[in-house]
This record gives sequence, C-alpha cells and structure tokens, in this order.
Amino acid sequence: MKFSALSPEEEQAPEEVKDSLKVVVVQKREAVTSFLKGSFNADVEAFNYNLIDGSNFKGKLEFDNNIMGIRGEVDAFRGRLQVDGQTYFEDEPRLEVS
Repeated sequence: MKFSALSPEEEQAPEEVKDSLKVVVVQKREAVTSFLKGSFNADVEAFNYNLIDGSNFKGKLEFDNNIMGIRGEVDAFRGRLQVDGQTYFEDEPRLEVS
C-alpha cells in the first residue's frame, strides 16, 4: 500500500495530471483501509516515512476505519524509540504520535 500519493516519476508530471493521479491514489487507499478492522503483529526490517528512516520495528499495527494504530519499538534518530501513534489515511496521510 502506498503511503505517499505519488511516486517521484509522477511528481514530474504537469500539475493537472498530478492532481488527477493523487485523487485516484487516495480513493484506492481509502477504499482498502475502510474495510480493515483488526490487528497484525509486525516485524519490519526497514522503512521510510517522509524524512524518517527507521529499522527493526517490532510491534502491532491496528486497523479501524481508515486509521492505523502503531505501537511498538523502532530504531530511528540514532536510538531506540517507543512508538505509540496513529496514521490517518485521508487526502494526505498524516501520522500523530505521543
């Protein structure tokens, strides 16, 4: 599942094309995540979310109506962090952590 709306190649397209592509990606993502309800134990070797590079995530992903709860531990920012947050799958996905 794509978290960002467009790939680097798609970002090079003219503005009106990019807008259309973003709408399609958001609609697909919302259609999929709206049907998810439940949780998964996750062990993720490496990931990138915007400017955050992380590795060795161990925890739980909980889905409910276009919201993904994220709870666990991850290596990032040169240390080991406890993560407790939510990703909202909307027009532009956003992550809120506490």
